[in-house]
Amino acid sequence: MNKISMVVDKLTTAYRYGPDVKADSEYQAVVSFGLSVKDHEFKPPGKTWKKAHRPYTIISQPLLGGSSLVTRYGYVLPRHYSWVTFNPSKVAADDWGYLNAYLGLMYDYGFQSLWQKAGLKQADIAIDVEGEQFSDYIFVDRRLRTGDASLESVGSTYLGFSNGQRMFNIYDKAKQLSDIHGITLPAPRLRIEARLRRPSILLNSLPHVHNPYSSLLALHRGDLAAPGSPILSSFRSRVESGEPADLVFHDRHKNEKEMLWSELKERVAPWWDPGKAWTNYPSSLGWLNKLGLHENALAIASLH
Repeated sequence: MNKISMVVDKLTTAYRYGPDVKADSEYQAVVSFGLSVKDHEFKPPGKTWKKAHRPYTIISQPLLGGSSLVTRYGYVLPRHYSWVTFNPSKVAADDWGYLNAYLGLMYDYGFQSLWQKAGLKQADIAIDVEGEQFSDYIFVDRRLRTGDASLESVGSTYLGFSNGQRMFNIYDKAKQLSDIHGITLPAPRLRIEARLRRPSILLNSLPHVHNPYSSLLALHRGDLAAPGSPILSSFRSRVESGEPADLVFHDRHKNEKEMLWSELKERVAPWWDPGKAWTNYPSSLGWLNKLGLHENALAIASLH
């Protein structure tokens, strides 16, 4: 039995200020926090910098457990913004207090200010499947027409437009942990990561997001060999020749695509059930408790 778990792997918020930032106490608080980080007032020491030809400053403040809080602030026509990024799945238990304190230095009500006023710039919601090898599977989403399989040979593939509202980064998580962190897992681990970008909605809509996996199929390569229609045979031949599965799926007329989709659904991996997997989503928001949000947010999440 495969063990499937879900985490919010990365979160970025976008906070917009009023037209006069010189008189905006919260904007000045972010600037002041950056100066404190630059002067190494916090431990571990952080850093600030500006990228050439970019109208914003970046503040990176590490947390004791190894993760970090990254804040950008500056001007994007026609207003000033700050963007806060952290990884809820990597914040150590003892670091939530520090994270709360840093956010409290930048915003009048800390994370509560972001929750109520900031836009949801990006949320990476990841499903981990223990015991499955990335190279054994192909993935097709009927609503995502673009992708990038150029890194498939080294354990990663992308479905969807990189700057779109929804895309997938699907990769060999065990290989990543080994290559980057020197961590060897006892079994393969497949990660299916949905990246959502919804800057027009508020962060407090995070518990409301609809299941981004609902139109995604995970298919074992070996199961494509089962007898099927000429359309399926053509699909299998092109995939086996090295063409990306998502490109091959969408490279056909509408009627053929519907027929192929029906056949692929019959061959979906036995562990892949998007609806059932999404029932893990409320528990992946448990970190909201540690930022002062609890019953209301999680109760709403359980309804979706």
